[in-house]
Amino acid sequence: MASLFKGLFGSGEGGSSSIPAPPDGIKKFSDSVYILSEPAGDSPEMEIVFIHGLQLSDYREAYWKTWVTSGKKEKDGKEVCWPVTWLGKEFPRARILSLCYDSSALKSSTTGNMDGYILGESLVQEMVVMAKVGQQSDCPIVFVCHSLGGIVVKSIVLQADARKSGKSDGPKYAKFLQNIRGFHYYATPHDGSKLADLASYLPKMGKMVKELEVINDGLGRLNGRFEQLEKDHFANKWEFSVIAEAHKTVYKGFSKKVVEEASARHGHDRFKVVMADHFGVCKPDDKISNSYQVLTGFISEVVTKQNSSLTRVTPAMVQTLEHEEDLT
Repeated sequence: MASLFKGLFGSGEGGSSSIPAPPDGIKKFSDSVYILSEPAGDSPEMEIVFIHGLQLSDYREAYWKTWVTSGKKEKDGKEVCWPVTWLGKEFPRARILSLCYDSSALKSSTTGNMDGYILGESLVQEMVVMAKVGQQSDCPIVFVCHSLGGIVVKSIVLQADARKSGKSDGPKYAKFLQNIRGFHYYATPHDGSKLADLASYLPKMGKMVKELEVINDGLGRLNGRFEQLEKDHFANKWEFSVIAEAHKTVYKGFSKKVVEEASARHGHDRFKVVMADHFGVCKPDDKISNSYQVLTGFISEVVTKQNSSLTRVTPAMVQTLEHEEDLT
């Protein structure tokens, strides 16, 4: 089983821990925070934060490669990172960020050594104190998470809650929490997944894999604390949207649905199944794909509840603008 798993996702051994330079259009803000799009010279009216999932080989470029389209490429053959190319144009007043973190399933000397608590602690400090996410009044935050990213965001939120009473940066964390408005999950295994069962056969298993086990006291406690926080303080503020996989993930001898419907749904009412496997749910073919349309509709609906003047450029408007640019 170990050889099958390595054959599917790579060995994860060795390699430099440094992050390759980001592609054109993406700016590195700090070790873990990348800017995918932001308004030119103006304050944003919303912040959208992307969080990738478990990486079973190299995690260092997952902050953008998780979010590439499944088919279309740029004219020069480069992959299309749709939060940059599509979402940034559709929501031109949004500050769109993506987090990079060690989500390796396979443990080595440089990867797979961080657990969910440490990750949440590190990421929330980098976001709030350094990148100043959530520090502008009336600027709602929407998280977009794939797979494990939906577990990591809960740790981020709980770490912010634990720090909101601090003397120095406490007010920043409190403001961050107050600005959160939505969570969009792509195939997040809220109650565990088969991926963890397969990874348990590996001799060197990264710490984050434990977060995905089906029978998992730690995940249950994390869910409980997150849901209690929502109930006590944010019941009328936080909205949730879920997209689940319909297809099995097939490769060589592996053929299973990675996250079952019940684990992805986790009691959330806004739920949509798309015709893709676990890794394809967040890779739309085009702008009319359900996996993209559900997200943009969710962002618009959630954010306009707070800000009725939300600026959104619809896909049809984007096409018109692009056509006019071509003519000039």
